[in-house]
Amino acid sequence: MLNFMLTTIFQIKNQFFNFKTYRSYDWLHLVLLIINAFVPFFVIALAILSSVRKNSGAYFWFTNLDNWTQQSNLLACFFVFMAFFKPNHRFFKNHHFLMWVMVYLFVTFIFSNVYVIFQLSGLLSTQIGHNVIQINPSSLGGIIYVPVNNSSPAIFFVFFSILMHLVNPLFFIVFGFLKMRLLKINYQTKLLYFLFYGSIYPMIYITYMIYIPWSGFEDNYKNSSYSVYGPLTQTKYNHFTWLWFIPLAAMFPISGWAVWAIDHMKPKKVKT
Repeated sequence: MLNFMLTTIFQIKNQFFNFKTYRSYDWLHLVLLIINAFVPFFVIALAILSSVRKNSGAYFWFTNLDNWTQQSNLLACFFVFMAFFKPNHRFFKNHHFLMWVMVYLFVTFIFSNVYVIFQLSGLLSTQIGHNVIQINPSSLGGIIYVPVNNSSPAIFFVFFSILMHLVNPLFFIVFGFLKMRLLKINYQTKLLYFLFYGSIYPMIYITYMIYIPWSGFEDNYKNSSYSVYGPLTQTKYNHFTWLWFIPLAAMFPISGWAVWAIDHMKPKKVKT
């Protein structure tokens, strides 16, 4: 029994933790494993807290799992663990999956942190006075990196925000660029195919954001209904919100093209 356990441990070490063969992106991959081990916990805990606070199971999805922040980070979490334990899976026959997760997290990082900069500069108003449990870190009410008080929920939200909007996106993007540059791999040379497949998910999500204010959820049929990101995505009662959906939609293929171009800067792998 002891020999079996030692043999198993040795095999696991050689397969997953052969540090002698590690490159810089492999070390970052280990860091991302630790970071992303917390992601599902934070997402589920926040969803449960919102459901309890609102006394409705619908809020497990609304204001939580329907946020781009949560979805992009969960996708990164899936990639990190899948790529570590199943590196030979067909998902990783090229860098496409990696590249698009980088793009999705880049959008998370840019939009959330630009909004924070606008808040701190005074260009946008900040609502700090209401109950902390009503402030979702992905919402646009309060500054996401500043606890509204010393309560446990407020501090939890700040840790959530820092992890999901700063730490995980930055580490993953650096990891992705290092892996793209240092690991030579075959890739799809047709840019349009790459952009088409990678843009399907964000276009579905944008369609969801446009539709949901019209769904009737939390709708007073006067001037307010549920919107994923408040007035910025309130397509039913705020007609100016349509102005930013076009640049938002364009950001994905543009960012995808930029990452694709960087990936193609390295020499192609010679097929044998």
